[in-house]
Amino acid sequence: MIERIKKSLQTKLKTLLVLLVTVVLYNGWEPSLGIFPTGFYDFTFNHYGAVDILTFSLIMIIAYKNGAFRKFFDIFRWKNLLFILFFIIGGIVFIALAHKLYFQMTSALVAFPEHGVDVANSLARTPFWIHSLDLFVIGPICEELIFREYLYRLFDKKWLACFVSVVVFAWIHTGFTYSFFFYLPMSLVVTLAYHRRKAIGESIILHSSINLINNYLPYLLNFLVP
Repeated sequence: MIERIKKSLQTKLKTLLVLLVTVVLYNGWEPSLGIFPTGFYDFTFNHYGAVDILTFSLIMIIAYKNGAFRKFFDIFRWKNLLFILFFIIGGIVFIALAHKLYFQMTSALVAFPEHGVDVANSLARTPFWIHSLDLFVIGPICEELIFREYLYRLFDKKWLACFVSVVVFAWIHTGFTYSFFFYLPMSLVVTLAYHRRKAIGESIILHSSINLINNYLPYLLNFLVP
């Protein structure tokens, strides 16, 4: 009994360490956090693309070594592909309806998510290929590793892991502001997708698809419908 508890604690401590390292690699070199000296941030800003790819590579190596992608290729089975497609379509509809309700219930002054402004400002300073890579590849993979794969491993009760994942993902993006409820629907959809089989590949594809649709669909519609 004691040995089992000890082993469980060791596993969770290792997961927590991996989680923290991944968080620092993914977001620790952002100037707004102020973790490192100013000179470090000047360097990362001037070499954003190289630093982005380097840290992402380290995150992927750590994830692979810790078995995060053990179910990844299962997504290519028809059953799982249909599940992903269902969640993409259903998730987008649910998120759109939730956002419509959100904008009806909040004033214009607080309706636009603060995180959206930060992201827009950040992406405006980087080349198109870099911020596209961040939005559709690096961001979804890293955030799914952090908020789903590793966070889930810290909890024995998976319903609790699901709840914490939903709340923390939305909170990290917005803080406890009105905008928290803007991100909550997406967080719920992606977390439920992961919760089904604990297969990170499915939630990564869903997360990336939602980012893609949310960012480019309005422009496409404006182009097609003058």
